[in-house]
Formats: sequence, structure tokens, C-alpha cells
Amino acid sequence: MELVDIFGAAASASSILCQLVGLQICVQIVRKGGTDLVSPVPFIAFFISACLWMKYGLLQNNSNLVLTNAAGAFLQLLYIFIFYSYTVKKSHFHRIIFFGMVILFMPLVYLRFARPDMNVGIFHLGVFCCAMSICCYISPMASVRDICRTKSTETMSFWLVLFNFVSAFCWVAYGTLLNDPFVATPNFVGLLFGIIQISLFCIYPSSRHKLKTSTPVLNV
Repeated sequence: MELVDIFGAAASASSILCQLVGLQICVQIVRKGGTDLVSPVPFIAFFISACLWMKYGLLQNNSNLVLTNAAGAFLQLLYIFIFYSYTVKKSHFHRIIFFGMVILFMPLVYLRFARPDMNVGIFHLGVFCCAMSICCYISPMASVRDICRTKSTETMSFWLVLFNFVSAFCWVAYGTLLNDPFVATPNFVGLLFGIIQISLFCIYPSSRHKLKTSTPVLNV
């Protein structure tokens, strides 16, 4: 097995493991019988990102990207269905879904009808996928300000941060070996954010390193 295959398998496995954290959130939703303060936006955003990366993988004939993001899209769709079943704000949920579908289908319609040629279309899709992945990486960083303010990492899951860091590292290595900047670049950003988050545990050590219901990051 070549080095690129090893990193590809490791990236896929770690990415799917990170996505399984959403099951914990959904179990809590089912137990409580409501969504409380849980937002559907991360689930929808990660579903969109997975679908677009799967399309990119198909265009690049990259089965590793396709299978990883197919699994991610399936899991996110499951989480979305569970959330919808228990939310009482269905009209609000419908608006978010509509906006999300517009974001999803815009690049797909462009690829089908408006692209100058396939290579240009793949390049533009890669840029869009990069932007989506970076947004997904940035979103958990909103808690950094609160951690610095309270000087406590109790609200952040150490193990989830660590898993995301390892996953990002594997995807960076995989993208670099493939010479694919669209795979390597967003995950390099995630790697930097992971270093920042891990450093917070060194600065503000937590006595509990449990796997909390933090929002998982979809690595690709």
C-alpha cells in the first residue's frame, strides 16, 4: 500500500469518526423530546459541504473523497431528519432548509449549464468547497472568546478537538501527496485552528476531558 493510500484511509476513518459525534447530540434530542438550544445550521451546512465534496470527488475520479463524503452526507441527513422530527419551529427550519438548498444547487446548476469547460468548472467547484470547509472549521472557534474570558475549557471537548486535529493532519498529508490544493488548503486552516484549540487546554487545563456535545467538523 502506498503512502497516499495510507493517509487517505486514515483521513476517511478519522473524518467519519468525527461525524459520529452528531449521534450523541441526536440521542440527547430524543431523550429530551425537543431540540432546546440545538441549532440545525451545522447539520445542514455539513450536509451541503459533504454533497459538494462528493461531486468534486466524482469529477476528479477520487473514490476516497466520494465514499467519505457519501458517508458524511448520509449521517448529516439522518441528524437533520431527527432534528426535524423533534423541533417545534418547523417554519423556521423550512426557511433554513430552503436557503441551504439554494447554496447547494447554485454550484451544481453552474456546473451543468454555465461552466465554460469542465476544467474551469472543477476549479470553481474546488474553490467553493474550500470556502465551505473553512467556514465549517471557523464556526467552533466562536467559543474561544468565551474560553479566554472564563479561563476555562470545560465547555470544549478535548477529545473532539484532538480527533479533528488528527483528521485535518491526515487530509493535509493526503491532499499534498495528491498535489490537490483544494483538499490540502482548508484542512491546513483546520490544522492551525486545531493547534490554537489544543493550546487552550495547555493554558486553561480542564479537569474533565469528556466527549461533550460540541459541533463536529466535517473534514475533507
